Amino acid sequence: MKIQKVSQTAFGQKDGNCFPACLATLTGIPLSEFPFPPYVKGNWLRQVDKFLETKNLVYIEWAVTEAFPYFGRCLLIANGMGPRRLHHSIIVEHTIKKGCHTYSLWHDPFSDSEDDGLITWEYVGTVLPKYTANVQ
Repeated sequence: MKIQKVSQTAFGQKDGNCFPACLATLTGIPLSEFPFPPYVKGNWLRQVDKFLETKNLVYIEWAVTEAFPYFGRCLLIANGMGPRRLHHSIIVEHTIKKGCHTYSLWHDPFSDSEDDGLITWEYVGTVLPKYTANVQ
Protein backbone atom coordinates (compact mmCIF):
# COMPACT_ATOMS: atom_id res chain seq x y z
CA MET A 1 0.00 0.00 0.00
CA LYS A 2 1.44 3.34 -1.06
CA ILE A 3 1.02 6.09 1.52
CA GLN A 4 0.40 9.61 0.23
CA LYS A 5 2.22 12.20 2.33
CA VAL A 6 -0.10 15.09 3.24
CA SER A 7 1.24 18.60 3.89
CA GLN A 8 -0.34 20.96 6.37
CA THR A 9 -2.37 23.84 4.94
CA ALA A 10 -2.74 26.02 8.05
CA PHE A 11 0.04 27.26 10.31
CA GLY A 12 0.55 28.64 13.80
CA GLN A 13 -0.01 27.47 17.35
CA LYS A 14 -3.81 27.85 17.34
CA ASP A 15 -4.68 27.30 13.68
CA GLY A 16 -2.02 24.88 12.53
CA ASN A 17 -3.11 21.52 11.16
CA CYS A 18 0.12 19.50 11.26
CA PHE A 19 -1.48 16.84 13.48
CA PRO A 20 -4.53 16.36 11.20
CA ALA A 21 -2.09 16.24 8.24
CA CYS A 22 -0.24 13.40 9.98
CA LEU A 23 -3.54 11.61 10.63
CA ALA A 24 -4.56 12.14 7.00
CA THR A 25 -1.25 10.66 5.87
CA LEU A 26 -1.62 7.52 7.99
CA THR A 27 -5.33 6.96 7.33
CA GLY A 28 -5.85 8.12 3.75
CA ILE A 29 -8.72 10.36 4.92
CA PRO A 30 -8.60 13.67 3.00
CA LEU A 31 -7.29 16.54 5.16
CA SER A 32 -10.36 18.59 4.22
CA GLU A 33 -12.58 16.09 6.07
CA PHE A 34 -10.95 16.74 9.44
CA PRO A 35 -13.34 19.11 11.25
CA PHE A 36 -10.85 20.60 13.69
CA PRO A 37 -7.62 22.38 14.10
CA PRO A 38 -5.85 20.37 16.77
CA TYR A 39 -5.40 23.08 19.38
CA VAL A 40 -8.92 24.08 20.32
CA LYS A 41 -10.29 24.76 23.78
CA GLY A 42 -11.14 21.73 25.83
CA ASN A 43 -9.94 18.21 25.31
CA TRP A 44 -8.85 18.31 21.67
CA LEU A 45 -7.74 14.69 21.78
CA ARG A 46 -11.33 13.71 22.63
CA GLN A 47 -12.42 15.61 19.51
CA VAL A 48 -9.91 13.59 17.50
CA ASP A 49 -11.35 10.37 18.95
CA LYS A 50 -14.94 11.40 18.15
CA PHE A 51 -14.02 12.10 14.54
CA LEU A 52 -11.95 8.94 14.06
CA GLU A 53 -14.73 6.88 15.64
CA THR A 54 -16.94 7.81 12.66
CA LYS A 55 -14.29 6.14 10.48
CA ASN A 56 -14.02 3.07 12.78
CA LEU A 57 -10.55 4.14 13.88
CA VAL A 58 -8.94 5.05 17.19
CA TYR A 59 -5.84 7.09 18.02
CA ILE A 60 -3.59 5.83 20.81
CA GLU A 61 -0.79 7.89 22.29
CA TRP A 62 1.74 7.53 25.07
CA ALA A 63 4.40 9.74 26.65
CA VAL A 64 7.91 8.99 25.51
CA THR A 65 8.91 8.75 29.18
CA GLU A 66 6.55 5.80 29.73
CA ALA A 67 7.52 2.18 29.27
CA PHE A 68 7.67 1.75 25.54
CA PRO A 69 5.51 -0.95 24.00
CA TYR A 70 7.31 -3.50 21.89
CA PHE A 71 6.41 -3.48 18.24
CA GLY A 72 8.20 -3.82 14.95
CA ARG A 73 8.69 -1.57 11.96
CA CYS A 74 5.92 1.00 11.65
CA LEU A 75 5.10 4.68 11.26
CA LEU A 76 4.28 6.75 14.35
CA ILE A 77 3.13 10.31 14.90
CA ALA A 78 5.60 12.12 17.15
CA ASN A 79 4.43 15.25 18.96
CA GLY A 80 6.56 17.83 20.72
CA MET A 81 8.35 21.14 20.39
CA GLY A 82 9.33 22.00 16.84
CA PRO A 83 12.23 24.09 15.54
CA ARG A 84 9.99 27.17 15.27
CA ARG A 85 9.29 26.91 19.03
CA LEU A 86 5.70 25.79 18.44
CA HIS A 87 4.15 22.44 19.25
CA HIS A 88 4.41 20.30 16.15
CA SER A 89 3.62 16.82 14.84
CA ILE A 90 5.68 14.73 12.43
CA ILE A 91 5.73 11.11 11.28
CA VAL A 92 8.70 8.96 12.19
CA GLU A 93 9.61 5.47 11.07
CA HIS A 94 10.19 3.12 13.99
CA THR A 95 12.48 0.14 13.57
CA ILE A 96 14.36 -2.18 15.88
CA LYS A 97 18.05 -2.64 15.16
CA LYS A 98 20.15 -4.92 17.34
CA GLY A 99 17.43 -4.88 20.00
CA CYS A 100 17.20 -1.08 20.20
CA HIS A 101 14.32 1.17 19.15
CA THR A 102 15.40 3.56 16.40
CA TYR A 103 13.50 6.39 14.75
CA SER A 104 14.01 8.42 11.64
CA LEU A 105 12.04 11.34 10.22
CA TRP A 106 9.69 9.95 7.59
CA HIS A 107 7.48 13.01 6.93
CA ASP A 108 7.20 16.53 8.29
CA PRO A 109 3.89 18.02 7.12
CA PHE A 110 5.40 21.53 7.34
CA SER A 111 8.35 20.73 5.10
CA ASP A 112 10.42 17.66 4.40
CA SER A 113 13.71 19.55 4.71
CA GLU A 114 16.35 18.10 6.98
CA ASP A 115 16.17 21.15 9.29
CA ASP A 116 12.63 20.39 10.35
CA GLY A 117 11.32 17.73 12.66
CA LEU A 118 11.15 18.00 16.45
CA ILE A 119 13.53 19.41 18.98
CA THR A 120 11.95 17.48 21.84
CA TRP A 121 9.52 14.59 21.73
CA GLU A 122 6.72 14.48 24.26
CA TYR A 123 4.30 11.89 22.87
CA VAL A 124 4.12 9.30 20.13
CA GLY A 125 1.00 7.64 18.81
CA THR A 126 -0.65 5.82 15.98
CA VAL A 127 -4.04 5.06 14.47
CA LEU A 128 -5.58 1.61 14.76
CA PRO A 129 -8.86 0.02 13.64
CA LYS A 130 -11.51 0.41 16.31
CA TYR A 131 -12.41 -2.85 18.01
CA THR A 132 -16.14 -3.46 18.02
CA ALA A 133 -17.17 -6.65 19.72
CA ASN A 134 -20.54 -8.16 18.95
CA VAL A 135 -22.00 -8.23 22.42
CA GLN A 136 -25.15 -10.31 22.72
